[in-house]
Amino acid sequence: MEEKSIKARIWNEAGRAGLALGGLCVVCMVLSSLVGKLPTEGNVGMSTLSTLLSFLIWAVKFGGCIWLMMVFMKALVRKNPDFTGAETLKFGTASALLSAIIVAGWFLCYVLFIAPDTFTDSFNQTMSQMGGSLDANARQMMERMKDKMPVIGFFSQLIYCFLYGYVLSLILSRNIPSRNPFQQDESIQNADDDEQ
Repeated sequence: MEEKSIKARIWNEAGRAGLALGGLCVVCMVLSSLVGKLPTEGNVGMSTLSTLLSFLIWAVKFGGCIWLMMVFMKALVRKNPDFTGAETLKFGTASALLSAIIVAGWFLCYVLFIAPDTFTDSFNQTMSQMGGSLDANARQMMERMKDKMPVIGFFSQLIYCFLYGYVLSLILSRNIPSRNPFQQDESIQNADDDEQ
């Protein structure tokens, strides 16, 4: 019964954390798409501004995800002082999965409904660059693959975001909750007391 209670507490808190992490990533993706639509052709100043804004948005997303995961892990440990690093890792993994689903879902909606020509434009540009170097079979394969790009993009986003969140939670859970290397383990202390 205790194991179910721990899992329920972890998933309850992970839902909130996943929503916040996914929300931050979605907001950054929207801002990136808006910056990408700035008119930069022939204007060096706008091109530099666009590059700078894109980097700034990426840095906010990258650093913000790390900071949010750390804040949520510390809040989990404050609410549940009996949790160990294993529970914070489970929490981080669950948060990473939920946020990855949100980000990948947004990406799929974006490429299917908001900007359906995203992959078509990229595909046409690639085909014009590679033009003469492809034979008829390669062109036909590329045409078939074009229709599957939203699904491939969805799963790529899902896997990438989950792995990033998992590695992040793996790193952060090593020190959350904080460990005291000089504190003796209770089981060892109880064994010493029994010997006396």
